[in-house]
Amino acid sequence: MSFLAISFTNKGKSLQAKALTGVQLKFTRIAVGDGSLSNGQDTSNLASLIHEVKSIPITTLKTMTGGKATVGGILSNKDITTGFYFREIGLFALDPDQGEILYSYGNAGALAEYIPPLGGAEIVTKKINLNTIVGNASNVTAAIDQTIVYASPEDVASALSQANLYTDSKVNSKSASDMKITSIAATNILSYTPAQQGNFKIDVYLRVLAAANIIVSVNYTDSTGVQTKIMLSERNGLYFPCSSGIQSYAIGVYYLKSLLINAVKNTPITISITSNVANQVYASALIMGV
Repeated sequence: MSFLAISFTNKGKSLQAKALTGVQLKFTRIAVGDGSLSNGQDTSNLASLIHEVKSIPITTLKTMTGGKATVGGILSNKDITTGFYFREIGLFALDPDQGEILYSYGNAGALAEYIPPLGGAEIVTKKINLNTIVGNASNVTAAIDQTIVYASPEDVASALSQANLYTDSKVNSKSASDMKITSIAATNILSYTPAQQGNFKIDVYLRVLAAANIIVSVNYTDSTGVQTKIMLSERNGLYFPCSSGIQSYAIGVYYLKSLLINAVKNTPITISITSNVANQVYASALIMGV
């Protein structure tokens, strides 16, 4: 079906003029009906639909450039007991002086679409979007029924984009658990290559079975070039830097001080451990985007 034109009523024009002075332009509902226009009938004087069949709550309102807005709702036949021809449509708004008024109106005439009653072979659910003029009104709102809001394709696309950003932030990580250091040479226990430049938190946990001298280093590239950082263990609540990077560990378990870095994309972040004794140190590590 097609509505060739949806135009202002006189009361709609009056309210739109008020809205340009700062009065709130609040749309209240959409209505559909099966009324027919007589030859040459002027719709600008209408105060209601010719024969309203169903009132539709507003579920979406989107203001656009060029002084336009799209007002949407859902037409269904779930409470229609008698089929009708969807021929006329109206957008209602709240006038501060006159109450609810018919803001704009359209009639499809012979192009009307038949809406069957519930219980037949066809279940009808139609998204209706009315493009209307709001001019330069600065305060455009709608009485939106949140209990029946449907997501538009644009809403779904936006939600998916946000979900992907959230998911990317969560999967932008890698971990290793209880890796045995079997050599006295430097051993890479975890490496992760970020797809995008960003901030990362590095955590390392050591389980030491015999006294050992250990170096825990993190290699990565930031915007200034290749970097190497030494991770430190806690001693009585303090962290003691060591120029050589070597830390002495007695038998026990250790959480190292978290390291925060900014790494560029497509270059690896690598955690390596060097111990002066083999097979006596186990390490767990996490690289996580933050």
